[in-house]
Amino acid sequence: MTQSRLGFIPEPITVAFGKLLPSRKPPEGLALSRKFKQIVASIDAIGLIEPLTIAKADKATGMHLLLDGHIRMFALKELGFSSVGARLKIPSCAR
Repeated sequence: MTQSRLGFIPEPITVAFGKLLPSRKPPEGLALSRKFKQIVASIDAIGLIEPLTIAKADKATGMHLLLDGHIRMFALKELGFSSVGARLKIPSCAR
């Protein structure tokens, strides 16, 4: 039996929001949506359960492309966080 490999490094790293580059814009009216308010309330009550997923930092800028977790990032910002735990994606060619 072959062992499958993870697509990310299992241990999250802490990254400042200023070093994250979202790969898409927030949807119109996100902050007013019921879903967003539920996510904010959940994170406020029990913390972040699922870390964000990011790409390796760009050598020139030091910025990480945010691959997954955009709404969680916006919710954390709403709650006053300045950094977040994130999993670093392993490039396909490195697996």
